[in-house]
Amino acid sequence: MAIVIVDTEDRVREFLPQLDELVEERLVIVDACEVIRYVGREKTA
Repeated sequence: MAIVIVDTEDRVREFLPQLDELVEERLVIVDACEVIRYVGREKTA
């Protein structure tokens, strides 16, 4: 299972102590990413 959280690095790091309380084992990858928002156009009949 993978849970992806997209936020600033600082906010993700602030969340890590809470994550410790939720799960016993985990792998956390903090990686820079580029987010491109795609909004599809309406379908025509």
